[in-house]
Amino acid sequence: MDNVTINQLRAFVAVCDQGSFSGAAWELRRAQSTISHAISALESAFDVVLFERNTRKATLTTAGRSLLPDARGVISRTEEVKMRAVAIAEAGSHRFRLRWIPIFRVRT
Repeated sequence: MDNVTINQLRAFVAVCDQGSFSGAAWELRRAQSTISHAISALESAFDVVLFERNTRKATLTTAGRSLLPDARGVISRTEEVKMRAVAIAEAGSHRFRLRWIPIFRVRT
């Protein structure tokens, strides 16, 4: 499996929330092609199709619906880690512990 980035997951969630690639691009202030590349990379990494696409909207597949809660969780957890790191830096402490718990299980 290829590496999955937080930006790819953000693009995925934005497409889900907006219902289209163009809506996600507007929300994230990115080019639509950037969103398309991010989704293609995710689909390649997980070897699944995440959306059924047509000219107007993107509809989640079963695989996409399965991934969505985990993607939201990873994004949320990443934001928590960033806030904790900022708080530690502002407090002058240089100790920072990061725990990683794998949450993705790709089922074929």
